Amino acid sequence: MQKNLLYFPEFGAFILGLLPAWWLQWQAADLIWSLWLSSLTLGYLTIFATVAGGAYVGVAVLSHPQFPSDKKGIAIFFGVMAGLFFLGFFSLHFGGFHAGHASFLQNFFPLPQATMSTFSAGFMNPFVLWNAAVDYVLPFYGWFLLPMLIVERHAIFKAFAQCLGLAARIKDSDDFETGDIAKWRKRQRDKTAAGTAKAKSTMNSFLFQPYTNVVKMHCMIFVLAGCQILRLDNFLVYCIISAVYFFPWRVFRKRQMKEC
Repeated sequence: MQKNLLYFPEFGAFILGLLPAWWLQWQAADLIWSLWLSSLTLGYLTIFATVAGGAYVGVAVLSHPQFPSDKKGIAIFFGVMAGLFFLGFFSLHFGGFHAGHASFLQNFFPLPQATMSTFSAGFMNPFVLWNAAVDYVLPFYGWFLLPMLIVERHAIFKAFAQCLGLAARIKDSDDFETGDIAKWRKRQRDKTAAGTAKAKSTMNSFLFQPYTNVVKMHCMIFVLAGCQILRLDNFLVYCIISAVYFFPWRVFRKRQMKEC
């Protein structure tokens, strides 16, 4: 029973996503744009959380008593450059994907006062894209970010949480050898297979977590677009799709597995 209470936020998000949509008489097109805004916003939040987690790990390494002081300056320089590259690369790639997708959506589900060029102009310029999102999408669908944040909270901060754990292990580690960081890194690579797999899992979270939610959200967008084409964009369809996305079905899956 107590474990089921952990899914109470998902139940709340399900209700929070339905009631305003029912009150405003939303259709498929409205949910499509709200998912697009959520994908853009939560994806960027994941990227920033990952960069912040990496920075925290870097601080833990630099503040370790056995880290050579004469190498701190160069380590900080390369750490900052790596963080800026990561942030810049994903801003262009991630933002460009959403700019192209928004231009496609604007053609089929046009927003008031916006045009296809409104979003295509932000293809290689994240600032233009965000300006368009704030001006034309956020005023109508900004409230939908709250239930989406509740549902995706674990995925968004997964890499950040892993970084906190890694930083804690580094602070408690005695494996650093003064002036010999390369040897310390070799020891980490020579850990057990389980440790290696965990390290790879952490790296995968760093690189792919911003896109994990995107794939799920955009699959839902295409399903909704199909419903719109088939003229199945009534509130009942909206409820069913919202239930598939928001409702914590894993509660019942775990219960069935226990009974088996």
